[in-house]
Amino acid sequence: MFDPKLTDWRAQYDRMARGFDKLACDYRSSVEYQDDLMHFLQDAWHLKDWVRNDATLPEALRQALVADVEADNALRIVADLANASKHLTLDRHVREGAKATGNDVNINLGGGPAKIEYRIELDDGRKLTGRDVVAGARAAWETLLRKHRLP
Repeated sequence: MFDPKLTDWRAQYDRMARGFDKLACDYRSSVEYQDDLMHFLQDAWHLKDWVRNDATLPEALRQALVADVEADNALRIVADLANASKHLTLDRHVREGAKATGNDVNINLGGGPAKIEYRIELDDGRKLTGRDVVAGARAAWETLLRKHRLP
């Protein structure tokens, strides 16, 4: 879609970071929150592909970073949720068996923002919130980028 000379991994990272910031805002619509959550998950997981395909980075660095991403538990959870959000179901390459099992919406009758939370369950029985997953993904990326000395 984009000529590689016009963009790089950092553009995708910035898109993910903007999505993270947006999810911290107040919402009045659970549909809007769900859209933003899905976009963040997809952006966070597909940042790996942008790193893999960015020829401005040394090949060894790209391979090492992608391997670390694919081994990171928080990002493996994101992978399952991102791929399921793209394809409706997750039936190939299941990593942690992460699935959204429900959501809670608390509406402020006074007209203020709603509190929206997704419930996530993993195959091993762990239960997380959507906010846990989002925060874990952002932290994992920050840690891996520092490890590989990327700004």
